[in-house]
Amino acid sequence: MTITFYRTALCPRCFLAKRALDKIVADTDITVETVEIATTAVSSWRNGIRMIPALKIGDEILSGVLLDEQRIRRFIDQQKEDASA
Repeated sequence: MTITFYRTALCPRCFLAKRALDKIVADTDITVETVEIATTAVSSWRNGIRMIPALKIGDEILSGVLLDEQRIRRFIDQQKEDASA
């Protein structure tokens, strides 16, 4: 599974989300691709990203003011479940 993580280097909320995401995927086969939206704003918008931090798996997007470990874990688990169904 590949997760695309949309963020900007200046965002403290993105830093916290990245730390939680790294913890979750540490011992898994999940790949994380990081996209810096400051340099890819147009393509990020076309990919449905309206707020950061944001995670995208397939066509599904999780974004919010605060993406804590629990929300990220639920999102990943739901996408795994949907993929296996």
